[in-house]
Amino acid sequence: MAGELRWEPDVLGDGFESAVLETVHPDGAHRIATLIRYLPEPRVPGGSGGAGQDRAAHRQAVLFLHGWSDYFFNPELARFWSDLGIAF
Repeated sequence: MAGELRWEPDVLGDGFESAVLETVHPDGAHRIATLIRYLPEPRVPGGSGGAGQDRAAHRQAVLFLHGWSDYFFNPELARFWSDLGIAF
């Protein structure tokens, strides 16, 4: 992969962003994946954790790998982990 990922607003709505990851397999075949992340708006400083906490404050993360041919249709799962203060 050359360069940095370009994150854009995703069709899943507020807080969701997507980026296209293009790779080349050792056999020369090109592979494309869509990465999704959930970054809710930051809360007011000094507020309790949960959804929307400071993005830089995440010390843990969950990487969720779903089926090879589907898109990410689990926004409730992303919100669940984010509410626990874990990047998703």
